[in-house]
Amino acid sequence: MSLVDRVVLVLGGLGAQCIRALDGRTALQAARHSRPTMALLDAKLPDIDGLELARNLRMADPGILVLVSTNATRQLKQPKSWGPAARFSTSTPGG
Repeated sequence: MSLVDRVVLVLGGLGAQCIRALDGRTALQAARHSRPTMALLDAKLPDIDGLELARNLRMADPGILVLVSTNATRQLKQPKSWGPAARFSTSTPGG
């Protein structure tokens, strides 16, 4: 079972309606149709950078909660275009 499948299983078990998208373009299309209240994204998607996808989702709906996760070793930085209203934090496993 993939990590995506596990997350969908757990969140679905808690009553959340989950829509799976394995790339950014599919995620944007799904968000336009379903108007989610929250999005859980990987920072490294095969077609669109996860932070760019987060920006696009927030532009479409400023009220959406967007969580971006990565196991990359590079430090992610909040894009200046997001402005001070965006909450951006990073942490490392065990840190």
